[in-house]
Amino acid sequence: MHSIKWYKADTRVYVYSASKDSPINRPEGEMVNRISIAHQPNATSAELVINDVKAEDEGVYRCEITYLQVGEDCNTVQVTDFHTYIKPKAVELITGERKILVDGEVLGPLLERTKINISCIVREGKPQPKVVWYFNGKERLDAQTQTPDNSTVIHTLSLTVTREEIGGKLQCTVSSAALDNPITKKISLNVKVPPNKTFIYGDEEHATHGTLLTLMCTALGARPAATIEWFNGTKKLSPDEHNIHQRQIEMTDTTFNTISNLTIEATRFENGQKFHCEAANEVTIETKDHPMHATRELEIWYPPIVRVEPKNITVIEGSKLLLKCEYESNPSSLSAVFWFRDGERVNVNDTAHYQGGTTDQHSLIIMNARGVDMGNYTCLLTNSVGNGTSEDNIVVNVLYKPQVRLTMSSPSPILETDHKNVTLTCEVVSGNPPTLDEVIWYLDGEVLKHLPDCNGTDGDENLCNEVDPSMLLLQDTTKSFHGNYSCKGKNFAGWGDVSEKTELVVNYPPGPAKLTYSPWRVIKGKSLVLSCSIEEKGRPEANRFKWHRGGRLITDIVSQNWTIDPVTLDNRTNYSCRGVSIGGMGEPATTFVDVLAPPSFQYAMNHYSGALYKSQNISLSCTVECAPPCGVQWLKDGQVISEDNERYYVEETAIAPQANRNDFEATQSVLRWNMSAWPGGALDRAADAASYTCRSSRNLAGPPVNSTTKFAVEYEPENITVNPSIVSVVENEVPAKVVCSARGFPTPSYWWRREDATRSRAKAQRPPLSASGTLLLGAVQRRDAGRYVCEAYNRHGAVSTAVLLDVLYIPECGIQQTNIDGEQVLVCSAKANPAEVSFMWKLKNDNDSLTDEKIWQAGTQSYLRLSPGVDVYRTYLCFANNSVGVSRPCERDVMANLENFTSKVWWRDQQKLLMIGGIALAALVLTVILCIIIICICRRMRAKSKFVSFKRPVKAHKTALPISETPVNRPARKRKKPGDSPPTNGVDNAANGNLGAEHPGLYENLPFHGLQQPPNKERFTKSDTYIF
Repeated sequence: MHSIKWYKADTRVYVYSASKDSPINRPEGEMVNRISIAHQPNATSAELVINDVKAEDEGVYRCEITYLQVGEDCNTVQVTDFHTYIKPKAVELITGERKILVDGEVLGPLLERTKINISCIVREGKPQPKVVWYFNGKERLDAQTQTPDNSTVIHTLSLTVTREEIGGKLQCTVSSAALDNPITKKISLNVKVPPNKTFIYGDEEHATHGTLLTLMCTALGARPAATIEWFNGTKKLSPDEHNIHQRQIEMTDTTFNTISNLTIEATRFENGQKFHCEAANEVTIETKDHPMHATRELEIWYPPIVRVEPKNITVIEGSKLLLKCEYESNPSSLSAVFWFRDGERVNVNDTAHYQGGTTDQHSLIIMNARGVDMGNYTCLLTNSVGNGTSEDNIVVNVLYKPQVRLTMSSPSPILETDHKNVTLTCEVVSGNPPTLDEVIWYLDGEVLKHLPDCNGTDGDENLCNEVDPSMLLLQDTTKSFHGNYSCKGKNFAGWGDVSEKTELVVNYPPGPAKLTYSPWRVIKGKSLVLSCSIEEKGRPEANRFKWHRGGRLITDIVSQNWTIDPVTLDNRTNYSCRGVSIGGMGEPATTFVDVLAPPSFQYAMNHYSGALYKSQNISLSCTVECAPPCGVQWLKDGQVISEDNERYYVEETAIAPQANRNDFEATQSVLRWNMSAWPGGALDRAADAASYTCRSSRNLAGPPVNSTTKFAVEYEPENITVNPSIVSVVENEVPAKVVCSARGFPTPSYWWRREDATRSRAKAQRPPLSASGTLLLGAVQRRDAGRYVCEAYNRHGAVSTAVLLDVLYIPECGIQQTNIDGEQVLVCSAKANPAEVSFMWKLKNDNDSLTDEKIWQAGTQSYLRLSPGVDVYRTYLCFANNSVGVSRPCERDVMANLENFTSKVWWRDQQKLLMIGGIALAALVLTVILCIIIICICRRMRAKSKFVSFKRPVKAHKTALPISETPVNRPARKRKKPGDSPPTNGVDNAANGNLGAEHPGLYENLPFHGLQQPPNKERFTKSDTYIF
């Protein structure tokens, strides 16, 4: 695409071109400040953007496209029918009384059967809006529409208010093509109605006495909510005095259901009473209608109300009794009759003993009264509602013989050692009267005592009568009182049965203990068994024992035998034991256990011992544990060292036992060398090496022990050597290994380090150079050259030597230009190892060579004097060579002598070569541009012959013609320099600012002047479009 022109009808409104040579982006006409083009480079579409759209912008818009390269499917003309719409200016809601309603307003309150008119008025709008009334979302078709003028629409809805309109929502909807979304105005209807139904819910048939009865009065369909009042007959019930709760429930249709609950306790006094409720709201009051009401009559069922007689009755065992029971209830029929004695149900099914006590005969007859019949009797009657029990009871008293049991003041068992007093009591379990006149006491089935014992109390009858025969005192109870006790008693009715036997248990401690142990000789590390025995076991028999060791209680040993394994020094102490039972502890037995220790080494000698040959303090020591103590001897190579040997002397120290370490008595023996008695005061490295033995004697606990060490004479490292002493290696290669060796005992260890590093710093290196006698290095650099130290060391000293690492590398050179004696000289300096270096000079340009330059060398520097006759730019190369190799060339650029520039041949002059190349390139570019212009002119002439005039269709419609999406390749053109102007051919172009619809110079003056448009293809789009 080359350019785009937009037209409104026949008037051009915009010109746009994305040409790099002459870009144009210009609006025209009355819309010049409100329109723009939206286009991205290489995009296949461009949009005309109209800002602040106005009504007069409506019309037919035409887009004409010019292409650089025309195809058959290219669209050149596109038409859009652009329409403008006007939104409605105002929408109002007005009632029949001319009251203006705002959106969302509530209309009312409205009473039932009221008639209302509501109008929806729409002012202005293009096209004329459509107005519709909706009630609760459903369109009302009975609304009337009026149009008093072309700009106003009145849509009126008439309603007669019924319950159908309760909570109703009216909505006026205005729709138009000018609106993105319809305009809606909403109002709500506030309708008031009285309740339409009232009823009472409760128990359907009857209520039960003693329960809570709730009557629920419900008033339905009121708006606003109704208020409910309760009445008992004609008496109004106050909520302050009665349990009345009222609540309103809003229904989905916005009416209210009022529910009032009256809760009362149902008693027999409410039976047959009538309750009713009345419901009213403000509509009922305003219309003066009677409140709606509902009535409910109550029926209360209650259990029997029971009475019994007589209140008290006393009979002799075997007599006949009559107990009466009377009642009233609703319903009156009974379902069950129960008699209870002291809260327990009487088995009236025992017809041999009872008569009556049924639904047919409520009273109870006891045929043959016994002691078990004595008590308080009540009557319980049951109907379909519940139970009724007599509030009073009948007290029945029957006289009968006593039944007794024996009790003790102290619970059994008791301890003899406590010397307690125990009182035995003969208690009456049953019997009437419950007081005993006489008691006989038994021990293990034999009579122990008959109380009261009034024999020999002549004249003291009153004192005898004061004795309570139901109690017997046992003083200072011992084991002889142990046994089974029982008793029997007598009251006014006679002697009762003997009680069950009750055992009195008296416990007593075990007898003295006896302590023995085995074996009789106790050895350290062996086992020891202690045994505690007793003859008198006590009651109960003792099966547990208390042990003490050294006066301290051993809590975890309670058995008769105590095994200690192994025996330690802590076991050399006093031991005691005694029997223990619930009855107490017996007398203890005590003994002392002595523990012996066989000879053994606390500290034996090492397998190897050594000393420096010139040391003046040499000794061997050992420590032997033995109890009782034993002696120590020293042997050299199996021969006892006698006390008169001047070269040695022995020191012995007795060591006391240490219980915390389980160490018994010990002897420490030290064998010392008397160096003053040795030749020269020093040891011989070979002759004085020997085996030394420390040997103990036997004791009562075990055999002797011995410890042997091999003694050697030690000396510091000496005679250290390295092989080779000098290592030469080429850089980046691996040097030969270096072996370091030295003599010494113990055998020396080795450490390699750089000469400038101390041993401590070398050990801190990670990783170390070497920790053995051999130094192995990897590929080395020149910085690795230097001396490397090998250090041989043992615990007596260290010795070191060094090896030289010589790193050879090829020379490295650099060139500097300087002035020497008024002449320009190049100096090539080299750094190398070995430093014997030779130099070679040459020129970088292979077509050039050195001529009369003077070259000389001084040490590691080579000098080249520049020739003043050189008139070209040169690069000089310098090479340095030693026995390792040749260096990389070092370069130096030197400017030409300009005085001889004119005498240079052109192919050797670099600046001339560049100038000639630039001229040739410019000529080539101009030739290409000329060819492109000729091709473009030819194509435009050919396209003009195919031009067909375009006629606008009468009716706009949509057509979609294909548009090529492949961008047209634009021929390359030479970019114009700033200030250059294209030829005008006598017509103003875009640069002169006179382009218009009647001036075709826009296309005639561009670089592709002469191109013609392809055959016109129609493309129309209809836009329903911009709304303001």
